[in-house]
Amino acid sequence: MKLKLLIVDDDVLIRELYLSILTMAGYEVEVSGDLPTTQRILKRSIPDFLLLDLMMKPINGWEILEQIRENSSWQEIPIIIFSGKVLYAHEILRYGEKVVGYIKKPTRLPEIIIEIDRILSCQKDTRSLIEKAATLQFSDQELFEIRNLRLNIPVLDLLTSELQQNFKIFLEGGNYSNKIHDPEIEMLHVWIEEKRRRLDVLIGGI
Repeated sequence: MKLKLLIVDDDVLIRELYLSILTMAGYEVEVSGDLPTTQRILKRSIPDFLLLDLMMKPINGWEILEQIRENSSWQEIPIIIFSGKVLYAHEILRYGEKVVGYIKKPTRLPEIIIEIDRILSCQKDTRSLIEKAATLQFSDQELFEIRNLRLNIPVLDLLTSELQQNFKIFLEGGNYSNKIHDPEIEMLHVWIEEKRRRLDVLIGGI
């Protein structure tokens, strides 16, 4: 069965380009350029993955992301950030929990396939882990946490890595440093490590 993808991007040329590329690659693809169209499509059919641009008008991708997640029927749709936008620490802190993947535009088909396959593999491994945890009488809340953390931590690592690449500090002498001393970035690292420790605690008994 073909994977169903929904591309949300207000640039018609980008939509048509990736519609053509991904359809030829064997995916079932729909496209949307705004929030109302996206909502109509989601009411009719839930995609396997939603690829979301961020630099959109009049409503940007972050706002669309929040609108989607506010609907209880759409909270588990795997959403992949699909954008060339420079990301900031405060954006990752606010929205990072709501996505499972990240693809930086412009990109080629292999990179899209790699990220989708990575998430599919993570979903499969997570289902097996949750099935085992369920037999050990983990609570529904704990199973929900395991699922979300397993899918979310890898993309938070991807987003943080991209952030570090975008905001390298130029030091005297012409040397670059990956050490970024910024309160928001430090807060982001602490936040992700707390999630990692929580997941270790949850799965430690499996």
